Amino acid sequence: AQDITTTGTLDSGALTVTTTGIAALFQRDNDGNGGASIEVYGNSATPADNDYVGAAFFYGNDSAGNKTAYSAVRGRALDVTSTTEDGALELFAMQAGTSTKVLTLTGTDLSATFAGDVTLSEGAVSITDTANETALAVTSYATSTYATNITAGAVTGGQALRVVGVDALTTGKIAHFRSNSSSTSTR
Repeated sequence: AQDITTTGTLDSGALTVTTTGIAALFQRDNDGNGGASIEVYGNSATPADNDYVGAAFFYGNDSAGNKTAYSAVRGRALDVTSTTEDGALELFAMQAGTSTKVLTLTGTDLSATFAGDVTLSEGAVSITDTANETALAVTSYATSTYATNITAGAVTGGQALRVVGVDALTTGKIAHFRSNSSSTSTR
């Protein structure tokens, strides 16, 4: 085995490592709080909003032996204005032969946007609303009568769905509003 050690920049273009073991090891030998790090720097002379600034791609072979990017992580500069910069991290996964964005984490509004269903197999979900805004909103654009559902399964010794309000008028109530009529019901 041969080690490549540098304290400067490798200017020869791409570096290819072929091995059956660890391809790269990044180690920090002191007790710094940051730990080992990898820096990807999109050094553009003309940065613009929504530029991709870096990416990591994860490849494997498909059944025909073709090199295929099965997943990727991309960094994006949403707003490059000095002192008000915003960024996003995007996760992609292969779906039926097409690279598909499945999750976006956005610094602009501190949000996570999923491209499909969100499934949690263990644990609980807790939503804490400290800004007095809507803690949970379920929106459906489907035309089916039963397009929007919150389903609570049966549990033993616990609560499947719990609604807590801030006063006697709202505690334990579920409000139903229909936008195509004046119908409102509270239970």
